[in-house]
Amino acid sequence: MIGSETPTLRPARPVREPGPLTAGQRLVVAQAALKGPALCVVGGPASGKTSALVAAVAARVKEGISLSQLVVLSGSRGQAQQLRARIVAALGTTQRGLQITTVHGWCLQLLHRFAETELGIPRLLSAPEQEYRVRELLAGRDQSTWPQALWPALGTRGFARQIRAILARARQLGFDPGDLAAAGQAAGRPEWVAAAGFFGEYLDVLDAEGVIDYTELVFRARLLLADPANSALLPHSAAMVFCDEFAELDPGMINLLADAQRAGSRVIAFADPDTAVSRFRGADPRAVSDFVGRFSLPGAPAQLLGLDEAPATDPQIVRALRGVAARLPAQGIARPPFTVREDESAAVRAEIVPDAAGQAERIADVLRSAHVHDDLGWQQMAVICPAGEQTISSLARRLSAAGIPVQIAGDEVALADEPPVRQLLVLLQGAAVLADAGQLDAGQAARLLRTPQGGLDALGLRRLARELRARAAAAHPDELLPSSGALIAAELTGPVLVDGDQPGLSAELDALIRLRGLLGDLVALVNEGADTSALLWHAWSATPWPRILQAEALRGA
Repeated sequence: MIGSETPTLRPARPVREPGPLTAGQRLVVAQAALKGPALCVVGGPASGKTSALVAAVAARVKEGISLSQLVVLSGSRGQAQQLRARIVAALGTTQRGLQITTVHGWCLQLLHRFAETELGIPRLLSAPEQEYRVRELLAGRDQSTWPQALWPALGTRGFARQIRAILARARQLGFDPGDLAAAGQAAGRPEWVAAAGFFGEYLDVLDAEGVIDYTELVFRARLLLADPANSALLPHSAAMVFCDEFAELDPGMINLLADAQRAGSRVIAFADPDTAVSRFRGADPRAVSDFVGRFSLPGAPAQLLGLDEAPATDPQIVRALRGVAARLPAQGIARPPFTVREDESAAVRAEIVPDAAGQAERIADVLRSAHVHDDLGWQQMAVICPAGEQTISSLARRLSAAGIPVQIAGDEVALADEPPVRQLLVLLQGAAVLADAGQLDAGQAARLLRTPQGGLDALGLRRLARELRARAAAAHPDELLPSSGALIAAELTGPVLVDGDQPGLSAELDALIRLRGLLGDLVALVNEGADTSALLWHAWSATPWPRILQAEALRGA
């Protein structure tokens, strides 16, 4: 505690729904009764889909349906927590037994309930663990099992990622290794046939280790529901299944919900096909347009219900969203014609840029203009981008390079993608190369000198190259000089032209000597068998860089 002030505790802000339900939302609540065919509520952004979901769940509970019989599925754990808070607030009291989770979380519940317990419940692999398993199996597999055209790619990370994508897609479609091989033979794709062989080995290894990946988890849940004994019990714990963000589901997840509908659960889905952001993860682009065909049962055709109103939303935002949606491919869904009035003063504007660099440059221009001309503080502006460490990190780096101060939520970027950590890893990679090969190439040397520990920028590198060439020419006037990059790399490996004891050295040569000494210390630690934490600590603490970062943080730079 600082000083003698007594901290003030304030109650958490209560969660409230946006306002009274619209006519369309009231219709959704009425249609989402315990019994009936599958229902998909379709609406654009701000149409009130999630509010209708919350109201429907609350209405069913108030009618006497036990919470333990309701399942609410959301796109992420964070969204599930938000939904839980909204539903509890709508009910007016804390409730036990509320099943609000992700599709994968529900699949785990199904495995715990229906799987044979004597075999144990498999552990769910994280994405990095799965990639490691795939790369490990690829490294140990005879390359002759793959088409010769793929041999140069077999050891690359990109190939491992593509194999992961193929395996995931196969399981999403309900394929076994034999199905994938048959599809490859029918399509004349030998790489699919080879991937099928790998697929079988991959599944055998995971079974032996007692682990599964995310797509296999959904597939196993579907297998359990295919057992009539299990499907007969499902409605007791899942009489109704509400699914938010239905358009974000992949085919395997959609088929799981269709299996639940056939087992006697009533599925109520909420979707906006125009704003689906998980297509790169396998989200089915026809999730909504094929809903009736997938979820209809004999005598109980599935229904689509549209929400056209936009309660309590800025009309400019609605107009902009609908204007963009009107130009998107409809994927089999009829939309009403939207009319968008052109207005230069509108609060919402859509711009098309050629690439990621152009996007970052344009965003930086807009933010800088708002800061300078509109007197907006940097902390008053936000940039929203698709989830994913690479997207967020890349955009943040580009904005920082453009002079825009950037603050990212701590849970949005992996530790290894944090700019300071990346710089330390570059340094450790250089030390590892030196310890292993005894020398650096020109590119590695340049990257090391441009780290904070090296302290040089592009101009400093050119000055350093000129100085080293001048010294090399003076020392060997009759010899053909190597390239500037080779001179820098050789000098960073060991003293050739510059001794640290020489007086009057330039700032660039001083920087090279300091970095050479740090690399030498790190190489010695590597050779002594030091662990990664010791290497990172030395790379971090052996230079003034931590103090520089601390000073920048304290002054808000």
